[in-house]
Amino acid sequence: MNPGLFASCLYVQIDLAGRRACLATAGHLPPLLRGPDGSARPLDVPPGLLLGIEPASDYRSVEYALPSGAVLALFTDGLVEQPGTDLDVAIDDLVRSLAAGPRDLETLADQLMNRARPYGDRTDDTALFLLRPAP
Repeated sequence: MNPGLFASCLYVQIDLAGRRACLATAGHLPPLLRGPDGSARPLDVPPGLLLGIEPASDYRSVEYALPSGAVLALFTDGLVEQPGTDLDVAIDDLVRSLAAGPRDLETLADQLMNRARPYGDRTDDTALFLLRPAP
């Protein structure tokens, strides 16, 4: 198969009233969750094949609580991938930046996006989505 036809995907269904997120992944990087206490961590989502590899693939989902004051961070690999940098180390660095970041989501988003340093002929996208359920 042509690897140019494969795509990663993170599916997230948010229940704002119930403060829950249901997630499934097709080879996408893990979402992050900053708790109300300021600690942050990647969420463990059962891995799934990239889209386009096997049409009959199953994608298991998992639910997480979104407590008041929590921040859910979804991002593309362009935010953390750089040549010569270990991906796990880069994600750990993003987790630390999320934990240490300000409470204001706009300022937090700016700080996290400023981590993506341009390199060479970057062809990868860089996107970030932050969600904090209302109290």
